[in-house]
Amino acid sequence: MSILLPLLHFLAFLVYLSLLLYLLWKDSKTLLHRVCSAFLACLTIWSVGLTFYYAPGISKSTAAYLNNISSIGWIGFASLFLWFTLIFTEKKKILNNKIIHLLLFILPVILIYMHWTGYMVADYIQRPWGWSKILSKTIWNPLFYIYYLYFTITSLYLIYLYKRKTKEPIRRKQAEIIFLTSLASLIMGTINEVILPSLGIIRIPSMANIITLIWACGLVYAITKYSFMAITPVAAAEKIVSTMIDSLLLLDKEGRIVSVNEALLNLSGYQKRELIRKPVSIFFNDTDFKNSPMNNNFNKEPVKNHEINFKTKKGNDIPILFSSSTIAKEGAITGIVCIIKDISERKGMYEKIKELVRIDFLTGCYNRRYGLELIDRQIKLASREQSSLLLAFVDVDNLKKINDAFGHNEGDQVLKKVAGLFRSTLREVDIICRMGGDEFLLAAIDSSLNEVHLFRKRLNEKLTQLNHNIEKNYQIQFSIGFSEYSPNNPKTLEELIASADREMYKEKKTKKRYV
Repeated sequence: MSILLPLLHFLAFLVYLSLLLYLLWKDSKTLLHRVCSAFLACLTIWSVGLTFYYAPGISKSTAAYLNNISSIGWIGFASLFLWFTLIFTEKKKILNNKIIHLLLFILPVILIYMHWTGYMVADYIQRPWGWSKILSKTIWNPLFYIYYLYFTITSLYLIYLYKRKTKEPIRRKQAEIIFLTSLASLIMGTINEVILPSLGIIRIPSMANIITLIWACGLVYAITKYSFMAITPVAAAEKIVSTMIDSLLLLDKEGRIVSVNEALLNLSGYQKRELIRKPVSIFFNDTDFKNSPMNNNFNKEPVKNHEINFKTKKGNDIPILFSSSTIAKEGAITGIVCIIKDISERKGMYEKIKELVRIDFLTGCYNRRYGLELIDRQIKLASREQSSLLLAFVDVDNLKKINDAFGHNEGDQVLKKVAGLFRSTLREVDIICRMGGDEFLLAAIDSSLNEVHLFRKRLNEKLTQLNHNIEKNYQIQFSIGFSEYSPNNPKTLEELIASADREMYKEKKTKKRYV
């Protein structure tokens, strides 16, 4: 028995390894092919671990280490089989859900970790045939059995339903073979590994990986007998198109829609039948399309990353990058392939970044850099149009005292309220800029020093209303200095700011004189 057991497991290892190498040698590189290879790799690891686990003369620590290696196989294979089943039975919606992939593999990873850290095995004892593990009385072993049975029974149920529903005789035969061999392995393995040891009727060494040979051989038979994993170039192309993240359009040489992929249907909101034979211009506004290289030349010359708005069925505009290339046969254009990349998320992020760069985060006004840039542009525009511009430099009085008495948060609220006061007083075309700290710069377009009195009056009325609603023991006040850009006496922005700043300090000193 001591020689026979490792020999049996070694033979099982050789079979699994041969099947794995055969699949890796096969030319097909589909996802189903890779999952089958991973499934067989699990069984190979399981077998090689048990081969040496039962070898005569190994120490207890070595047996524990080999059993940990084997656990990768016997814990992981149920998840891989369910993954294989979902692909085989064409459960595309389930597979497209990333949460499903997480659920498929998070539990076996946790169980493998628990096994390696000693939570599933209490001890190892010597048996006549070699080492045997004593399971710990924790939740992890029952959890493994529940996971193993649930995943395998779910897989068998899905394969059984698929066998009944599929109209393809070959696929029905494949499903039948996989179902019967998997069911036989499940029943025999459960009896050997769970039921008999639990009842104490008989205790024999683990033979589950040898029993699982039935399972593996059923898969191999289905592969070799019925060309299970053969894929035609047309089927491969359809698979690639259907799983593309970007939207794809296939047009005839006249620019009419011949075929679309699922991504384009999701983007546009159309059904496929609504698009076939329609012109590609259905997705674009007339003016945009006429002025784009897609109008006349895209069926002659490639279009690469042309930015344009894509019109959905509901009339919404989505920013995209449009690329196209012709399909030619013997020098004649037979069709056009178009790729549409949705860049709305990128554009949105770009706009948010621009806003963060331009806006003062506390007050919502323009920050110093961007505000000065806008005012400088307006000065140049006023120079060209021979118009004037009124500049106001504002300093909030006694903000430090408010901060000291009520805290900096209250001071921040004051700055926000002052900024709101400016927005409610000035026009939309005017510019409000926070220079930093308690200083603001205001630019009134097409205004002059002649309007300062009216400007002050509006500000004071708003300030009176604002102070009336303040419940704490302080009043908001600010000092203002004005300067004017005049085409008859032009000044630079720096000169205008310096002039307004001087006037503001004059007003502030006057206030202090009478306090």
